[in-house]
Amino acid sequence: MTAKPFLRFLPALFVLLTLCFSARAAGRLALVIGVGDYDGKFGLSALPGIAHDVAKMKASLEAVGFTVTALENPTLTQAEEAIDTFGQSLKANKGVGLFYFSGHGGEFEGKNYLIPKGARLTSARDIKEQGVAAQRILGRMEDAGNGTNILFLDCCRNTMTKAATDSGMAAMNAKGTFIGFATASEKTAAASTDGSPYTGSLSRFMLKKGVSITDMHTMVTRDVENVTREGGAEVQTPFQYSGLNDVFYFVPADAAAPTVPDIPAAPPVPFVPPKVPTTNLTVQKFFIGWWDHQSSDDASVWASDFRNPCDYCYSENGPATRAFIMQDRQKLINRYTRRLTRLVEAPTFTISEDGKTANLFITFDYRFSGKKEASGRAKVTLGLSWDGSTWGITRYHEAVTRRAFDDTPPPAADSSGSKAALQGFVTRWWEHQSSDDPAVWAADFRNPCNYCYADSGKASRTFITQDRQKLINRYTRRVLRLVEQPDVRLSQDGRTASMSVRFTYAYSGAKNASGTTTVSTDLSWDGSSWGITRYDEKLKRD
Repeated sequence: MTAKPFLRFLPALFVLLTLCFSARAAGRLALVIGVGDYDGKFGLSALPGIAHDVAKMKASLEAVGFTVTALENPTLTQAEEAIDTFGQSLKANKGVGLFYFSGHGGEFEGKNYLIPKGARLTSARDIKEQGVAAQRILGRMEDAGNGTNILFLDCCRNTMTKAATDSGMAAMNAKGTFIGFATASEKTAAASTDGSPYTGSLSRFMLKKGVSITDMHTMVTRDVENVTREGGAEVQTPFQYSGLNDVFYFVPADAAAPTVPDIPAAPPVPFVPPKVPTTNLTVQKFFIGWWDHQSSDDASVWASDFRNPCDYCYSENGPATRAFIMQDRQKLINRYTRRLTRLVEAPTFTISEDGKTANLFITFDYRFSGKKEASGRAKVTLGLSWDGSTWGITRYHEAVTRRAFDDTPPPAADSSGSKAALQGFVTRWWEHQSSDDPAVWAADFRNPCNYCYADSGKASRTFITQDRQKLINRYTRRVLRLVEQPDVRLSQDGRTASMSVRFTYAYSGAKNASGTTTVSTDLSWDGSSWGITRYDEKLKRD
C-alpha cells in the first residue's frame, strides 16, 4: 500500500530524468581561438593581450554551461582542423554552438578572413590562401543543423595594410545565427596587455541572469563605448547581427547565478628595444657622407682612395685593377679632383628585415675635364652591412654609359647650403623622436610645449603639463620604426620645405598601445638652420 503513491509518480520522474538527460546531451559547445603571436611583419602587429582574452572568455563560457575548446596562436592548418572537429562535434551534439575569435581579421572580394599565426600577406590576394575563411565556420555550424549558433569576432574591421586587405571585415549573416563584432564596419578595435575592452565586457555581461543575447550585446556596446571614450582613444562601437529564430539566454532568469574563477591580471609587457638600432635614415646619412666623398675636389681625399690596396675599388676588384690604378696614381688623383658630378635622382635603397644589410642605388652624371675629357652616367649599387653603429660597404658595382654632361647651374638651394642641412635636420628630428633619454622628453613636455610646436593651443599645453612626468616616462619607453623613406620636398629657392614621415609606434607599460603615425610638417630656412612652422600628426591604432 505504501508503495502505491511512489509508483504513481514514476512516469513523471521518468519524463523529468529524460528531459534532464536530453538537455545535458544537447549541451553547449564552444570553440575559442586567439591569435596574438604575430611577428610584426606585413602589417600584422603582435597582440600581447590575446592570452588574457582567451582565458576570460573560456572561464565565462564554462560558467554558463559551455564545454569549451580553447586554442592559442594556431597556424592555418591547426585552426582549420579545429573548426572541422568543432563542426563534427556540434553535428553529433545538436546543442548550441559558439565560436569566438580574437586577433587580426580582414576582407577580400566580399568575404571575411581571420588571420592565423604565420600568415605572410604580401598582397591582397594572399589572404584567400593564408586566412581562415569565416564562411568555413558558418558552413560547419549550418551543416550541424543544431538551430542556434553564435559568433563573436574581436578584430578590427578596417583596412589592415595596403598589402593585406581591401576594406576590412565585410557584413555577415546566417539564419539561426547571432554574430557580434567588436567594432563597426571600417573601424579598429582596441587592445591592451590586459585584453580587449570588447572581450572584457562580453565575458562580464553574458553572466547576467534573464538577459537575452541581443540585450546583452547592447549593454556590451554601451560599456565599450564608455571605456574607449574614457581612455582617450577613438570611441569603439560594437555591432551585432541576429538571425536567431528564438530568444537565447546565456543565463535564464530562473537559473542559479554563475560563478567565475578570478583571472590573474596579465603581467606587464617588458620593454624590449629593437634588435638592430638602424632605420632608413641611417642609410640616408651614410649616403650623404659617401656622396660628399664622391663629389669632393680635395686631392687628399682621392690620394687616400687611390692607393694599394685600393679603397675606391672596395672588395670586388682584383690585383689587375689595383695594378692599373697604381701605374697612373697621380694622374687619377688629379683627374678625380677635377671631376664634376650631379645626382640624376634621389637615391633609393632596400633594407633586410633584420636591419643588418642594405642595398643602396645611386644614379649620377659626371664629367672629367682635361686632355682626356669624358662624360657619362654612372649607376652605382652598394652592398652595405651594419656593425651596430655604422654602415660599411661590402660590395661595389658601377655601370657606366657615355653621354653629354648637363652644364645647367644647380639651383640656388644648393649654394645656400639649405639642401644639405635639410637632410641633417630630418636625421636629427628622427633621432629625437626615437630617443630613450628622459632629458630629451623633459625638455619637450614643458609649458610652453616644444613637442606641440607652433600649431597647438592653450588646451593642448594644459593637458600636457597635467601629466608631464607620465608622458616623459611613456615616450622614453616608446619604440618607433619607419614604414618608408621620409618624403622631403625643398622649394626652388631653398627657403622652405615640407616633410612627411610615416612610422609605427609601440608604447609599453600600464597602457600598452601600438599603431601607425603619419607626421606632416612645414619647415623654414633662416640662413643657418631649419625650423618647424607647422606640425600635423595623425594616429591610426592597431
